Amino acid sequence: MKREKWIRVFGAIAAILLLIVGPAFAKVPAAPAAFPFSLDRQQMFSYEFNIKENRSYSFEILFDYAGKAGNDDFQKVLLLLGYGNKDYPGTPLTIRLNITDIGHSPAAERPVYQGTIVTSKIMAHAIKSEGGYFVHEIVTINLKPGTYRVESTALDIPPAFRDRSCRFEIGTNADIRFAPRAVIPPETRD
Repeated sequence: MKREKWIRVFGAIAAILLLIVGPAFAKVPAAPAAFPFSLDRQQMFSYEFNIKENRSYSFEILFDYAGKAGNDDFQKVLLLLGYGNKDYPGTPLTIRLNITDIGHSPAAERPVYQGTIVTSKIMAHAIKSEGGYFVHEIVTINLKPGTYRVESTALDIPPAFRDRSCRFEIGTNADIRFAPRAVIPPETRD
């Protein structure tokens, strides 16, 4: 009798823990766009993408490292990007970013975001089976469903960033639909 009672109690505790911790293990939605981004020279790229869900989207640069966390390449990238503290201040990287709602025709285009941002610290770290990457967030913006164009240029590229494998990504956070610090574009269409 007592054993059955303990089994029910532990079962209830396990169920509650799954409800609390379960969302942390949920599959993160795939980013609507990810593509290579070169820091070898000042180069503007332009990419069109579709947004299907009204939510916050992060515009980020991901810096790859090879091998396991803690190895030499990991340390080089960590020192380059930094945590924004005195031990790992990071090397600032200036990014110009323009996001345009292109609607259904060029005549319907409207700017959503235009800015120059200095990124100087790691916002996130992910480990993959053969290496990993660090994330520099540029900006988070609330976007409605539609077609957009992003144009980005790295300005005044420090030599330390050259020859680093990186990519530009537009992503979401599975747990946060609207980020509290996200840019909210001005409303100009229904």
